[in-house]
Amino acid sequence: MRAFFEWARRHPVLAGVLGLSVAFVCVSVVLLFIVPRSPLDGGTERIIVQVISSAALVLAASLPVLLSTRKSVEKVAADTAIVRAEVKNSHTTNLREESDERHDAVMDLLTELREEMRETRADVRGLRRDGGRQDDRLQRLEDVVFVHPASHERDAPTD
Repeated sequence: MRAFFEWARRHPVLAGVLGLSVAFVCVSVVLLFIVPRSPLDGGTERIIVQVISSAALVLAASLPVLLSTRKSVEKVAADTAIVRAEVKNSHTTNLREESDERHDAVMDLLTELREEMRETRADVRGLRRDGGRQDDRLQRLEDVVFVHPASHERDAPTD
């Protein structure tokens, strides 16, 4: 009984059609025994015709539902198989742990990169300072040699 209710929960349309079919059959059987059987009015024959026509009506109404449901279930099953193949977990570690490990590794690399950038900036500052000092020395030498050549010759050692 439990399996039937689970099936009915998964397939509510089919369960409704089945319920209507059972109701039609029950009403027809009840009418079969309640209606007086008189050979003059043909009551029994009418009830049998009613049962057959009710069953045909229920079958005609439920057949398209059954076929469309079967096709959609087959499509869902095929799509589910594709998805299952795509997301199958063959990893030895949990995805969250792997993601955390990668994040930690990237953060460590970024920290190293920042430190290297600080060192490079310090080196560039030192080179600029040294370059500025060299410019000052070169300017003094040019002043002594080219601007004031006489003072240079006077201070030069003689052989």
